[in-house]
Amino acid sequence: MHSTLPEPDEIAQLHSTRLCALIAAEIEHSGGVISFRRYMEMALYQPGLGYYMAGARKFGAEGDFVTAPEISPLFSDCIAAQCQQVLEHLDTPSSILEFGAGSGRMAADILARLEQQQSLPDHYYILELSPELQQRQRQTIKQTVPHLLASVTWLDTLDGLQLHGIVIANEVLDAMPVQRFRVTSRGLKELGVGYQQQQRFCWLELEADQPLENKLANLAVELPSDYHSEINPALGSWMASVSTLLEKGAVILMDYGYVASEYYHPERCEGTLIGHYRHQVLDDPFVYPGLQDLSASVDFSAVADAGEQAGLNLDGFTSQALFLMSLGLDDLYSARVTESSLDRLKLAQQIKKLTLPSEMGERFQVIGFTKSIDLPLRGFSLRNQLHRL
Repeated sequence: MHSTLPEPDEIAQLHSTRLCALIAAEIEHSGGVISFRRYMEMALYQPGLGYYMAGARKFGAEGDFVTAPEISPLFSDCIAAQCQQVLEHLDTPSSILEFGAGSGRMAADILARLEQQQSLPDHYYILELSPELQQRQRQTIKQTVPHLLASVTWLDTLDGLQLHGIVIANEVLDAMPVQRFRVTSRGLKELGVGYQQQQRFCWLELEADQPLENKLANLAVELPSDYHSEINPALGSWMASVSTLLEKGAVILMDYGYVASEYYHPERCEGTLIGHYRHQVLDDPFVYPGLQDLSASVDFSAVADAGEQAGLNLDGFTSQALFLMSLGLDDLYSARVTESSLDRLKLAQQIKKLTLPSEMGERFQVIGFTKSIDLPLRGFSLRNQLHRL
């Protein structure tokens, strides 16, 4: 099935082998099985070896996938417009906090756009756990807006941070380790990970814990037998940490996903877990551990519930296409055509990629929260779809 995948070079193979050995040792130490959540955590975030913690290029044409900020600067222009609305509503000092800034492209473009609009924040924080990605982000910002590099601070913890401003995260929630489950004729089972003699990871069934039982009991639909899917058990604590650090301002989360009724639809019987390797989509999370990205679609109904339980005010929910158009995508397109030498056709193609239903426009969703401010967020002004949640 995977014979068409590009073969990793010798160094990459060694990297994956080292990570496999660590995971196998943890499985052995745990009695022959670990949760898939723990497997995914190690595959993505094991220091020095996990997908996001090592040095291989992840983003762009030379990596494994392309994110919206890499597709077009117009995406970041729109996010900057949303940031500007919030920042202008707050007393100084104001700040932006970006979770998982990828290549640094969005941070650089947001700073450039806000400088043009004379709306720069006092601080731009980036929470990034990967030293390699921190370095790449620093280089991107230095190349794009070198005079603003000093205003950017990289964090590896949120401890002590108190923010008046806006928190943004693009394609962050989908990379959080998930708990995988299966509905069987014998009841609900959690799917764990074991290790076969052929040096190959495999699925093993575990008894479902109470939080997993409760989650499925609260669904408005009865799932058929042999139904596979996942939940994000860390979502509540993550949203609580965001609410704690944000004293006043807004939270904007952008990702691919569904509302609960679509996420746990009986016909979506294989769940949403996928891998990305060299721009190919994989359905096997055990291929090239440490070299392939793993992600699961976001349950935005669960995000909404977690945010409100954490003390945030749920302000808006809509598709990426409607969010960008609400923030003046057409006008920003016209401004870039006028101010730069970028080809008009190229920008138009980028807009199609960002907004068409067959591309990212409907597959990606945006959810927004506020705290201690009375400010309808502009990004949801065209069509707020809170009723879908």
